[in-house]
Amino acid sequence: MVVRIKGVYSLSTKNNIKHRAGNRRHPPVKCIGTPANYQTKLDQYLAKAQAWSAAGDTVEAENCYQHAEHYLRMLQNSAALG
Repeated sequence: MVVRIKGVYSLSTKNNIKHRAGNRRHPPVKCIGTPANYQTKLDQYLAKAQAWSAAGDTVEAENCYQHAEHYLRMLQNSAALG
């Protein structure tokens, strides 16, 4: 049974493994995507960040830069895994 507390799901039993990182029966979920998709998203978010920055909205630009950084890490991780 899953109990919703302040927007977060909390496990109320040991047997519920839906939200756990993984165990022997259920390995952790791997990221789905390809390096080409990561590169495309990275380029899109960098372009958006530059556009927002040029428009003077530094908050939205920073948001886009953070998304771009996420896809950069995903791209680097996929290259490391090989």
